[in-house]
Amino acid sequence: MTKQKIIRLELYLLFLFTFFSFLYFYYQDVFPDSFLSISSDNKHFNFLFYYISSFVAMIGFYSGIWVFFPFFTLSLCYALLFNKRKFKVDSLAFLSFSLFYLNLFYVFYPSLLGEGLNSYLATKINLYVGFFLSIVFFNTSMFLCFREKYAKFLKATWANIQELFSKTQPVVSRNFNLVENKVIETMPKVKSAALMIASKCSQVWQKKESANETENVIAMEPVASRSQMMDGLKPATVAPIQTQPEELEEEFEAGDVDEELEDDDETLEMSSDEDLEEETEEEIEVSNSNVIAVSKPRLKTKTVDSNFQSADLIDSIAVQRTSKINNQPEHFYFDEIIRRLEDKMTEFKVDAKVINILKGPVVDTFEIELGAGVKVSRITSIQDDLSLALSGVPIRMVYPMKGRTTVGIEIPRNPREVIYLEDVLKAKHFTETKTRLPIAMGKTSLGEVAIVDLASMPHMLVAGSTGAGKSVFINTLLVSLLVKMPPEKMKLVLIDPKQLELALYANLPHLLLPVITEPKNVNLALAWACEEMERRYSILREMAVRNIEGFNEKLKNASEESLEKISKHYSDQDEEYELPYVVIIVDEFADLVLSRFGKEIENSIARLAAKARAAGIHIVLATQRPSVDVITGVIKNNFPSRVAFKVQSGNDSRTILNSQGAENLLGKGDMLFSYSSELQRLHSAYVDENEIEALVEKLGKMPAKFSQKAMDFIENGGYGDQGDGSVGGGAGGREEAEIDPLFKDAVKAVFEQRQKGASASMLQRRLGVGYNRAANLIEDMESKGIVGPGLGSKPRQVLPAIEQFLE
Repeated sequence: MTKQKIIRLELYLLFLFTFFSFLYFYYQDVFPDSFLSISSDNKHFNFLFYYISSFVAMIGFYSGIWVFFPFFTLSLCYALLFNKRKFKVDSLAFLSFSLFYLNLFYVFYPSLLGEGLNSYLATKINLYVGFFLSIVFFNTSMFLCFREKYAKFLKATWANIQELFSKTQPVVSRNFNLVENKVIETMPKVKSAALMIASKCSQVWQKKESANETENVIAMEPVASRSQMMDGLKPATVAPIQTQPEELEEEFEAGDVDEELEDDDETLEMSSDEDLEEETEEEIEVSNSNVIAVSKPRLKTKTVDSNFQSADLIDSIAVQRTSKINNQPEHFYFDEIIRRLEDKMTEFKVDAKVINILKGPVVDTFEIELGAGVKVSRITSIQDDLSLALSGVPIRMVYPMKGRTTVGIEIPRNPREVIYLEDVLKAKHFTETKTRLPIAMGKTSLGEVAIVDLASMPHMLVAGSTGAGKSVFINTLLVSLLVKMPPEKMKLVLIDPKQLELALYANLPHLLLPVITEPKNVNLALAWACEEMERRYSILREMAVRNIEGFNEKLKNASEESLEKISKHYSDQDEEYELPYVVIIVDEFADLVLSRFGKEIENSIARLAAKARAAGIHIVLATQRPSVDVITGVIKNNFPSRVAFKVQSGNDSRTILNSQGAENLLGKGDMLFSYSSELQRLHSAYVDENEIEALVEKLGKMPAKFSQKAMDFIENGGYGDQGDGSVGGGAGGREEAEIDPLFKDAVKAVFEQRQKGASASMLQRRLGVGYNRAANLIEDMESKGIVGPGLGSKPRQVLPAIEQFLE
């Protein structure tokens, strides 16, 4: 049953109650004296008429003519308001208006109520309670009728009342309260100033009494301050000073007293601060002397930095904007769209009508109810014609709508609202979220805040054409992670081949490495991430847990034996056992794939995407070239969560989402989000560079430190620290006794050809040996850290450690 039918039914019921109530009010004397019973006194009534009259008498007895007022009010509201909009909550106005008038007439004019209803209310509700309820239901009724306008009216009225009250309050009283509060707070500091003021008051009083000569001079003693009473001191008695009353009044000017008070305050404040510092130092020394060190093998509890406050970080973004743009269309805007849609569907003989409007910040969804026997394909086939009827605006069909039996048509709003990131971050849904890596995606097409968890995705693919809002979304993603996750809980690896987009985040304390821009370093950084993934899996296996969350939880109560078991995987003695999340963000993947290291980078990405979820390593991959040579099948299979911004064609949309639709988006943050086989339209929030700089500046005050192991890995070409001539993760070499006699000659040959790289075929030519012997020599050099790992058909990289083998 629709909302319009419900309201009309309520009007019919109120009309019947009103009719029978007035009928009983005017003809109550002729109705039977008892209800629904045949008595000997009413034998002249026939059976049917007697029951009808008894029914009318019962309605009048338990209602009254007051029901005319809610009937009239509801009819007026329906004619002017309710029949022009689609809010289902409007049907509650019947109840709110009825309860308002019921309590109102019960308090002020109970004679309009039926006798039975009046007696029942008298036993249940007090008059004061009835008056209060009438106010509550009146405001409820006004809100149901006028909604946001009435809420703004109440706020404005309350502000005017507060302003009027503040103006009527005496200025002297307000100043006295301020001074009194200040004195109470700083009583120990203004001891001498209070004595001085009391002394001058005593002098003025004495001189005026002596001038009038009506009484003896009474020397007033100042009231003792709280500090004096606690110290057991007596209040000082001030001797009379022989001066004229005019001179005393000049001396007792407010400016003089204030200057002296300020001087005394400064003196007392300095002394009190010094005493406080001395006492604090003494307490710290005493507390430190009582500290007992408890030793546990290298286990450190990771605590969040006190400087990291999520609310303060969000406020640092908000202060950068002075005004916001929030456009709302006129009331006739939606009526015109409904008329055009229904006219076009009637023109094509499609039995359908618009039954509801789901309003959003960027698009409005018009719900279309199809007639009996009408297929969905009938309306989807005329999508282009409906767009033409709306002056060519890009529309999108949504079917089936989740939880509904209608077809949705998403139509862009004109003008559209701007979604600011600070509004999304301040929403209760984000501030109280329990997700591990929360990302503020923006708002849905219905205006609801959309928050997702990167840790459960576990990786995200972002694609879209240039200027569609991809870079702004990456900034939104980073900011939402930074304001929620402290550096102790999350680390970042930022890869920016364009060298411009992520440069703002260079000073973050969350970074494991500096912002990477060169493809060669990108390859090494991803190779390090793969080794870090394997190291974490070894740690998880030793602790018998399945993921990083279980490891960090189990670590809190870990025994010394467990810590000893995993300590071999921690080479740095200062490294904490707790494992943070690692988020790798690649801003332009297509540029990396087309570089000379593209195959290695793609293999590392695929390997991380396939295995790194349980290790707490998550990837956000962004590209502006959604083609099959960039987003390959391996990449798509390992990235189930995908974000598609506006693209040029339906083929690009299918490459990203496996379905069309992204080509009809509006751009500027309008996107389709695919997760768990569900496709949802979202609108990304906007954050500008000034807000990002303010956030990074605030976070930059926290101590920052890059990962030394990752830095060494990249500097040494992918083999970490080579000081001892060993290679972590390299192919195991043969024993020293099995080293080939030509090993030193092979090292010299490789050193001479180091610019071209090392290979078995090169050693064959230079040393005149067979392939197997040359391959064994290459493996021996790899085990000693002289050359790098095999790169397929390409020569191996010659590492700096070769110089120590030339002596």
